[in-house]
Amino acid sequence: MDNMSEIQIADQIIPESDLLNNSENSVYIGNIDTSSTEEELKKFFIGINILNLTIFKKCYKCFAFVKVGSKSDIDKIFMSCGKLFKSRKLIIKSYKQQSNGSIMDESAPQMVSRETKSKKSKKKSATSHMHNSEQLEPKPAVMPPLEDIGFNLQEKEDNSELNTSALGKILKNDYETVSFENGIRLFVGNFPYGTSENDLMELFHPVNPLFALVKNSDNKKYR
Repeated sequence: MDNMSEIQIADQIIPESDLLNNSENSVYIGNIDTSSTEEELKKFFIGINILNLTIFKKCYKCFAFVKVGSKSDIDKIFMSCGKLFKSRKLIIKSYKQQSNGSIMDESAPQMVSRETKSKKSKKKSATSHMHNSEQLEPKPAVMPPLEDIGFNLQEKEDNSELNTSALGKILKNDYETVSFENGIRLFVGNFPYGTSENDLMELFHPVNPLFALVKNSDNKKYR
């Protein structure tokens, strides 16, 4: 092969022809993080009889060739195919000498396949995101009947006496005879998500509310 390219590891330049002549019981490992070291990769394959492990870097790609003692060790390495190493899924293939084409060409079909799958995955993810956005879009608040609303008395800071009779009339929908002497502070719950302070002021308009304060619950489903 006249156009044989060269691969750089550290400060060494290694012709691909040297690799092609040393392929017995060797395995190709691709998609390695560029910051990885040979020691880290050996620890990842602990329990396997590794005779030689060399990491290569070519442009932005990082891959390795591992030579093991037996075929059973190769089978063990293949069990790690797809597993995460430094947050990247390893690509593991049998290394076969090719009469025409370089080592990097061997991984090209799989790289193209992965790129196609990645595009389909992104398209599916975008469609799913749009669908989920439609589902998560908050619906207009529908005010519940007063009898379904939960009330809780809260003492005023000045500890003045609460007008509990007014609360009883509110629960009985008797708004016309309700009067506030010293005012009354209520906790009102069980409102749908999306209820605003203006909604509360309008709902309790018959009893002349002074103000309304809306607070979200932790799960953001109810107010």
